[in-house]
Amino acid sequence: MSAVDDDPFAPTAQVGASFQEGAGLTALLACIDRIELSHELVVPAFQPKGNGVPTMIRASNFAVGDALVTCPAPDAHADWFALDDREIGFEQREQSAQWLFSRASGSIVVDPEADAGEVPEVALADPDGALSSLLTDEDQAALDGGSSVTFALKVAPHDLSSDEQSLLAEIARLASYTFVQHLDISLAKQVDGVETPLSTLSTPLRLTIATPGEAADAQTPTKYAVVRVHENPDGTLETAVLEDKDDDPATITIETDAFSTYSLAYAVEGSGGTTDPGGNGGGSGDDGSNGGEGQGGSLDGGGTGGVDGQTGSRGQNSADDPLGDGANASATGGKDSAGSLLATSDPTAVFALAAAGVILIAACTVGAAAVRRSRRS
Repeated sequence: MSAVDDDPFAPTAQVGASFQEGAGLTALLACIDRIELSHELVVPAFQPKGNGVPTMIRASNFAVGDALVTCPAPDAHADWFALDDREIGFEQREQSAQWLFSRASGSIVVDPEADAGEVPEVALADPDGALSSLLTDEDQAALDGGSSVTFALKVAPHDLSSDEQSLLAEIARLASYTFVQHLDISLAKQVDGVETPLSTLSTPLRLTIATPGEAADAQTPTKYAVVRVHENPDGTLETAVLEDKDDDPATITIETDAFSTYSLAYAVEGSGGTTDPGGNGGGSGDDGSNGGEGQGGSLDGGGTGGVDGQTGSRGQNSADDPLGDGANASATGGKDSAGSLLATSDPTAVFALAAAGVILIAACTVGAAAVRRSRRS
């Protein structure tokens, strides 16, 4: 058994066999914060630290139910000792007390691997439910045997690879998303300190992610999403758009069963939005009419094509084709003025067309009369 302390400036000691009995061990335990045990410790008396501050125990080679510390104290309290990774068992007998190695329940924690402010706050919507879905029969057996099982959800900033940039640029172009932050979210299982990464799950976890500042400060109603880029075992990249599951503007709530790159995004509803990376198509035709392909609308939105005889664009995406190239919008030629006028329901344009027709008929009538007079003379 050894006595250790995490503070390098605090008293430390190695406790040998000569301290197993007598007041020397009692005095020593009272002045240290943490002890390591590999077998039961029996002390004739114990002076607790007080104020509910326990002496921490780091235990190894114990089975569930084994005694960690035995002390002949008729008025002992459970909080004199505590274990690092689980609740400590406690039994008060008539003339003695025992602190016991208990079964761990397992735990799940969120570990932001960055300084405050570098990554948004990420939380599990239902920690108990998440832990229950993650623990396997093998994990339960390990817990019954005295092992500790911990799941750690790690969040860190992420620099996109060139392949990831290309995939996100295409999604941004089609859905008019603005990307504001890229994260590496991973999940690992630790059994007695041995870590194993988990890349996929059979049951999705529900996560809540604090809305990025740029999206939260948007002046118009927005929709939020997270685009996940996951690397398959064969090295291929697979994307998925994870929609926000609730209406709370302060968070983006998603369900996910794979852990890799997560890109936080928002779109301004009812407009084409901006994209980063990527951009919207458009441009001017050589004949002076606008010949661009129109910006992509939001996922819920849609637009109409140009119809005024000067604009020849294909128009924005319609509601029936939110991710397409605007093929469902009206498409009129820039040079076909009459066709454009007929295609519109604008009463001014229709009147102008009718007036042009009247003038044309009148001109033809006057011309025919002039020809007849010339023949008679």
